[in-house]
Amino acid sequence: MNTDDDLRAAQKFAEKHQLSDAQLGLMLRPTKAERAAVESFCAAKLQILQWHRNEAAFRAKFEVRE
Repeated sequence: MNTDDDLRAAQKFAEKHQLSDAQLGLMLRPTKAERAAVESFCAAKLQILQWHRNEAAFRAKFEVRE
């Protein structure tokens, strides 16, 4: 994601080079590779969360109390 500083720098660049908002938007749009990387990360994170939830349920079900 873009930070406020990144956006301000992009706006200054656009003003300096007289770019329209549409042209600036195209420059700031994530690439296919960036989108794929974020989607992959989110899928992996979801799998980890699912594993932790399943592990906690398993431990609660079969917990040996002393």
